[in-house]
Amino acid sequence: MGARRADILAHLQENFRVRRVVDYTSAERFGEYLEGTGSMVLDHRERLAYACRSRRLSAGLFSEFCRDFGYTPVLFDATDEDGVPVYHTNVMMSVGTELALISAEMIRDRTQREHVLRVLRDSGRTVVELSVDQVSRFAGNCLELAANGQRYLVLSTTAEQSLTSEQRATISAFCTLVPVEVSTLEAAGGSVRCMIAGNHLPPR
Repeated sequence: MGARRADILAHLQENFRVRRVVDYTSAERFGEYLEGTGSMVLDHRERLAYACRSRRLSAGLFSEFCRDFGYTPVLFDATDEDGVPVYHTNVMMSVGTELALISAEMIRDRTQREHVLRVLRDSGRTVVELSVDQVSRFAGNCLELAANGQRYLVLSTTAEQSLTSEQRATISAFCTLVPVEVSTLEAAGGSVRCMIAGNHLPPR
């Protein structure tokens, strides 16, 4: 049974304009899952949905989501050095307004890897490629935020320290780096992106 918070849904409906609620929970009976917290990385501007196959993302349910919400699916396979599938897409990649971070080397199939990188670049993003080691240090688990006309890339101090000087310079051309100390969360296997959910609903 997946984790669901009825109080959060109620809060959103009370404070934002929610036109419809799409419920995929019946798919659990058939062993299909779509953990929206991290199994997909959504490009809201270009309506692209990036996802790597895993036990937490069923390809059929992912396609259904994309049809329902008007996204073009970009589905691929990604594994760590031991051949274990990446369990959440937002562990290995992040897509911002003008910048994308991704560990393309974790997409072992060359054709898939080139396709994903081409889609990212065709969408107008500057791509920063991360190593598998940097992903293990949570460099892919970051999120772009905006305030007062400025863009910020929020990531953990562990992730920020793993970046090369060249990567920092590229990122800083588009966003201000905001490292946050979250070692307690990282000890449990998560990082900054796991703590933040985007809300694109218009307020009431």
